[in-house]
Amino acid sequence: MPFSPLADPSLPEGLGGVYLGGGYPELYAEALSANQGMRLALRRFKGPIYAECGGLMYLGQALQTDEGLFPMVGLIPGVSRMTPRLALGYRTVEALKDSPLAQRGWQARGHEFHFSERPAIPPAAWRVLESGALEGYAKGRLLASYIHLYFPSEPRLAERLVAQAAQHGEE
Repeated sequence: MPFSPLADPSLPEGLGGVYLGGGYPELYAEALSANQGMRLALRRFKGPIYAECGGLMYLGQALQTDEGLFPMVGLIPGVSRMTPRLALGYRTVEALKDSPLAQRGWQARGHEFHFSERPAIPPAAWRVLESGALEGYAKGRLLASYIHLYFPSEPRLAERLVAQAAQHGEE
């Protein structure tokens, strides 16, 4: 079910899971922050949530841009800050723990492309195999990361997320 964190006042009824893809939340920070109904709905949502890059930034406590500090959803500790430095490259990651998306030890490929940074706050979602760095955030029903996953590199990721969402939708 499609929905807009910018325009919709809440999540759609009957939603089993949430997938927040990448984007440019810094361009819409004021509007995202102003949509308090959606922010509250995401905090209250009990199903699985997967967010990548811009979705990770949106789920954090706040987003710091040149225009100011904007409160975001608050599901993930820490503030994302825009920087002039580009983080770019292909990554191979390994899941550090079970989550709505992965089981511990599963590996997948993806890429990073962002002009922001945020503090590494445990529990981390992934270990980046190329560098050993810890990446993302995984706790309970939530997994969020700067990595844009390439699902064909590990099809079980999408299968697991859909199964978890279907299970929540039946509850």
